[in-house]
Amino acid sequence: MAGSDGTRADGPEMPQGAAARYWDPADIDRRLRRIEGQVRGLGAMVARGAGCAEILTQIHAVQGALGAVERILEMCSAAERIERGLGPLDAVRVRQALRGDENRP
Repeated sequence: MAGSDGTRADGPEMPQGAAARYWDPADIDRRLRRIEGQVRGLGAMVARGAGCAEILTQIHAVQGALGAVERILEMCSAAERIERGLGPLDAVRVRQALRGDENRP
């Protein structure tokens, strides 16, 4: 059952349609929780007066982690658009491509 914030009592709300086949909500949730912790860490670093270089290193880590989530969702979005135009795709191959383990000729 979904809560007032759109999440299920047992975790993130499952995506519907094509998205449910192309990415793992639990994986995205883990990544976002890790990013959330990194951002809280940034606040703690600022509060304790950490050096600029140390803070920038953590900011780059957050940006990299967000970029990884963005790439997964961008590829999923592209797969959804292709599927709308061409019909069903091979979900296993799309998931492999999203993870970067597809076999390249």
